[in-house]
Amino acid sequence: MKHHAQAVPTRGTQYLRLAQSITILLVAGTLLCSCGESSNEAPTLPSSYLAMRKSDLVHAPYHRSNPFDSVGIQHNMLVHHFISSTVPWDTLEMSHMLGRCQSSAAEWGNKMLGYSREQSLGLVQSAFALGIDSTARLRLAAYDSPLATSRERHYLRRIGEIFCEQTRFEETQRQLDNLEREILAEQWPEGNETEVLARMAISIARHSYAYWKRMMVEVSGLPSDEGALRKTATDVIIRTNSKVQIISAADVIAGTSAAEAVSGAGLLTQIKVGLISAGAVSGAVAVIVYFDDIVSFLNGIMPWNW
Repeated sequence: MKHHAQAVPTRGTQYLRLAQSITILLVAGTLLCSCGESSNEAPTLPSSYLAMRKSDLVHAPYHRSNPFDSVGIQHNMLVHHFISSTVPWDTLEMSHMLGRCQSSAAEWGNKMLGYSREQSLGLVQSAFALGIDSTARLRLAAYDSPLATSRERHYLRRIGEIFCEQTRFEETQRQLDNLEREILAEQWPEGNETEVLARMAISIARHSYAYWKRMMVEVSGLPSDEGALRKTATDVIIRTNSKVQIISAADVIAGTSAAEAVSGAGLLTQIKVGLISAGAVSGAVAVIVYFDDIVSFLNGIMPWNW
C-alpha cells in the first residue's frame, strides 16, 4: 500500500486559517451578543446606534472562498474602533478628529497585531503621507506600481473603475460581487504567498463599502432597505453612494500600497501593515473629505442622545 505524503501548510497558510477562524468566531460572537442584548435595548436609542454600537460590526457577507476575506473584516474592526472610541470634543475640529484617528489606529495595531505603539504610529503616519483625498477613485482606476504583477494592477484598476461609476448602491455592490467571483476564478499561485494583492483588495473594497454605506445612508437620512431606496430621488442616492465609493477606494489604495512596500518581509507582515494603513486612511479620508457628515453621525450616537 502506498502512502502519500501530506503537504505541510506554509506559515502564511497557517496564519490565514487562524485569521479566518478568529474572524468567524468574532462574527458569531457579534451575532450572539446582538441577540442577547436586543431585549434590553431602550426603544428610544437612535437607529444609527442600534446599527453600529460597539457590539455590532458592520461588514459585507463573509466569503470563505476568498482566503483573504478576513482582511476586509479586520479592516472594519479597526475603522469601528476609531468610530467607537471618539469622544465629544473630538468632533469640535478636524484636527482633533484626525488626531483621534491616528491614536486609535495605533492603539488597535498594538492591541490586535502586536506592534509597538511607536511602530503602529509610524505606519499610520506613513499612510497619512500618501495624501489620498477625494480623487481616490481616479487614482485607483489608474493604479500603477512596478511592485505589482500585471494582473494585480488590472484588477486593482477594475475596482477603481467600479467606484468611478455614478450609480446606485445595489449596482455597485453587484459589480463588486461579480468582480470578486472573477478574481477567485483565476489560477493564483499555490500557498497564498505571492500575488495576493487582488484578493486582499477586493476584500477590503467589499467590507469597507458595506461599512461606510451604512454610515452615509444614516447621515443622509435615506431609508436603509434597498426597496425603499428605489423610491428615493436617484440623484441623492448617487451622491451618497459616491461618498462611500471614494472612502472605499482610498482604503484599497492605502492597504495595497503598504502591502507592496513590504512584500519581501512575508505575508503576515504584508497583511498587518496593509490593515493598519487601510484602516487609518479610511478614517482620515472620511474626516478630511466629509467632516460634517462624520460629525453628524457621531453626534447621533454620543451619550447625550441615548
